[in-house]
Amino acid sequence: MPADKFWDAASARAIDHNGDYFAIKGPLNVPRGPQGHPVIAQTGASEGGIDLAARHGEIIYCNILSREAGQAFGKKVKDRAVSFGRDPSTIRIVPGLVAILGKTREEALRKHELFSGAGSEDALLARFAKDHGIDLASFDPDAVLDGADFVPDQNRQMAVGMASRNC
Repeated sequence: MPADKFWDAASARAIDHNGDYFAIKGPLNVPRGPQGHPVIAQTGASEGGIDLAARHGEIIYCNILSREAGQAFGKKVKDRAVSFGRDPSTIRIVPGLVAILGKTREEALRKHELFSGAGSEDALLARFAKDHGIDLASFDPDAVLDGADFVPDQNRQMAVGMASRNC
């Protein structure tokens, strides 16, 4: 196939699947992936999430705030994969980013409030303080945050990745 061609229509074969969960008809217009099956993507920095990623994941979404924490998370997942008999080179760690943009800081805050359902900047700050065990009365939202103050319980039911410093 020429280098400038992504897909050769002559190589297509009909896909006619009728199953319990979905039905599909027609050729698939993308090449088969090198792994020979759909990619398994996973997210989660709890101990259970890391086990799942290490056993089965191929792309692991990592929502961690520093390069060092991301590298530590990647090492932890890949070391655990080795302990399960997997080749760690088959796992890709993908950093996450959620950007909320506005023409002004106030516009970006309003969008964040809308998306989060908090309703106001004060409610966003109150939720942040509650989620991280911070006394809202003494919290200065304009002060530089110290990562040492944000060590999550690895087994809590909500996401731990954003607060992880050293996985």
